[in-house]
Amino acid sequence: MVLVVDEAQGVIEYPATEIIRPVQIVPGLDQLHGVVRLDDGLVLIQDLEKFLSLDEARALDEAMNQGCRIAT
Repeated sequence: MVLVVDEAQGVIEYPATEIIRPVQIVPGLDQLHGVVRLDDGLVLIQDLEKFLSLDEARALDEAMNQGCRIAT
């Protein structure tokens, strides 16, 4: 996954022991790999294998292919 940003404010590294498993918060959050608590909020760590359904991934691929066509 790629996010286009104007500027990054930094990189945060946390040990695996600091990552809260989603099942400890609310059962059924299958799209999340974990959560990290910061002083000013939460960081949600997405499970990229479950981020999009197959239909959503297919629709995104189709949209990207249409947007990338070059007229000749």
